[in-house]
Amino acid sequence: MIEARFTIVTPLFMGGADPKVPELRVPGIKGALRFWWRALAWSWCGGDLSRIRDLEGQIFGSTKNGQSRVIMDLWGANAEPANDRFFEKCQGKKRQKCQGLIYLGYGPIDRGELTRGYLKTPLDATLRIRIRPTRSNKAPEHYDESEIKDQISKALIAMGLFGGLGARSRRGFGSFNLTELNVDGKTDFKCPGGLKELEASIKRFFEDLDLYNGLPEYTAFSSDTEVCLFENTSADSLELLDMVGRAMMAYRLGTKKRSWKAFVKSGGFEKDTELAKRALNSKVSEHPRRLFFGLPHNYHFKNSKKNLEIRGKNHDRRASPLLIHVQRLGTEYAAVAALMPARFLPEGEKILMRATEEKEETGDARVPVVGHPRSSPKSCVELDRNEAEEFTVIKDFLKSWQKVI
Repeated sequence: MIEARFTIVTPLFMGGADPKVPELRVPGIKGALRFWWRALAWSWCGGDLSRIRDLEGQIFGSTKNGQSRVIMDLWGANAEPANDRFFEKCQGKKRQKCQGLIYLGYGPIDRGELTRGYLKTPLDATLRIRIRPTRSNKAPEHYDESEIKDQISKALIAMGLFGGLGARSRRGFGSFNLTELNVDGKTDFKCPGGLKELEASIKRFFEDLDLYNGLPEYTAFSSDTEVCLFENTSADSLELLDMVGRAMMAYRLGTKKRSWKAFVKSGGFEKDTELAKRALNSKVSEHPRRLFFGLPHNYHFKNSKKNLEIRGKNHDRRASPLLIHVQRLGTEYAAVAALMPARFLPEGEKILMRATEEKEETGDARVPVVGHPRSSPKSCVELDRNEAEEFTVIKDFLKSWQKVI
């Protein structure tokens, strides 16, 4: 039996059949755990995708392997739904919206308004996991119960140090803190109590991994993974996440921080913006560097009321390789950033850039602005493959953070 006690320290956007109704659900937790298992399996299986698929099917179930061998139950959850605008209640900023939270929460928070409810924090619960015995061991590579327990335990620790649950979990919402992990009555992990303990836990986690070299085909731990801690801590998890959001906004917009502004002036993001403006009315031959934070990467030009949509030609979305996590350390909180480089888009995929219709509010509806040029040219450009392997645009953002790995 695996018993994982956990707490959620930032607002959790998780729902069921109706995603607007907040609910802590086992399938959502299992999906996140499966993500972290895959993130580890890349190194365990030496980058062999066929082997990873087969083992994942054995453990979590598939049409070929039948039911999942991982049985989960949730106990003692104090999940309380809420829909108040938490991003207006940061400490010391009662009358001021927290722009960093609004920025990181884009989607569930749209133009300063919640589009769905969330679960209040701290949310405490216990997850109990049993491994179902197998009736067959005909698979070429067969895992026994103890091996699966070991892998699930490692995936829980990864989720507890770097991950979260629900929508916008890569941007720090629904941060999952593993407070204690017991396997067959033996304690395998306890939540770090301070920054030094957190650093030690992260280093110990990577020391136990035999990291595979080379760029993963999907988001996974590899020899290129970097982990950093935000320069500040806070006694308030929302205030800390707001600071992280503001730092990311400042970097991506090229404002506030002088060092970042100097970077922009050196030909970085100022060039991105000029390129985006040109793409509204003419074909261009390259794409903005900032898109490596994730796709779609859209621009809105307030003065001209024009939008530019940037995405893969055949792939609308590409999740960010940068994962933000908020970790409770006794009476304060720290922010952890994990950069997990992986193939950004499939080989040969191009970047599509096109102007989209600006819409305006008319009562409860949004309608296209009359007179918008529907015939705006589309640009279809090659992906910068060097940047897609190096992710320097994200590494530059992390230079002001404290590198752990």
